[in-house]
Amino acid sequence: MLGYVKPCKPELKIKDYEAYRGYYCSLCKSLGKRYGVFSRLFLSYDVTFFIVFVYGLKKDFTPKFKKGRCPFNPFKKCNYIDVKTDEYEFASAFSVIMTYYKLKDNIIDSSFLRSLKYRIVLPFVYFKYKKAKKNNPLIDSILSESIKKQAELEKNKCAVADKAADPSAKALGECFKLYSDSKDNEELFYRFGYCLGRYVYLLDAFDDMEKDEKHNSYNVFLLNGYSSESVIESIRMSINELILCLDLFSFYNNKDIVSNIIRNGLEMQLNAVKMRKEGSK
Repeated sequence: MLGYVKPCKPELKIKDYEAYRGYYCSLCKSLGKRYGVFSRLFLSYDVTFFIVFVYGLKKDFTPKFKKGRCPFNPFKKCNYIDVKTDEYEFASAFSVIMTYYKLKDNIIDSSFLRSLKYRIVLPFVYFKYKKAKKNNPLIDSILSESIKKQAELEKNKCAVADKAADPSAKALGECFKLYSDSKDNEELFYRFGYCLGRYVYLLDAFDDMEKDEKHNSYNVFLLNGYSSESVIESIRMSINELILCLDLFSFYNNKDIVSNIIRNGLEMQLNAVKMRKEGSK
């Protein structure tokens, strides 16, 4: 995921924002402890959302944060939660594996000169990836299959947005489904993850249109003459369905944080991309 799934801070209570930051800093800590200091660079808001979401649905869980210091800024105080959990193991491995595949994709999509920075970093990430894959082969299986199908669609110049977004959406759907609290709820978890993955893919494609056009890279919205209005409408469809799904979950923690991100944060990021585009004209 690419940093589009974050809270709308002005609409979030201070205590909830502090809790969110605690989950975020804890993911950074988990990455460092499991995969080394370099892996902290793989930290993202999107994976933090996954942590906030799954902890929010844990009936037997009460968040207990401890004060600490940021290892990169000793003057900054942080809140940390226990990261020796399956949830943080999953999120950390997902971050590493996704970063590895994203780098490989960037190399394929870039010219030789533009890809040099990715080629230099890739060997370092590869060693982290091997460890993450060994610890979590299921995540790697889900993501590698998604990347393979995505590459086929791009090779064939898929011009249908829903089809282009489908592999990424399915991958995230499968990841969320793993944390379903019952067999009866698996479809709900899958659909929520699917719509979130679709939102991220389409918003990223919308955000990258000018860059992809400049470098002659694949972008589904450049192939069929999509208007900005139709793209925005399609992305909002995912937001609306996420909101409908949200009301079907039983939250024991973090309900206001998750609701803020889905109801306000996603729209805020869409508007930010829209304004950047209008400002560049």
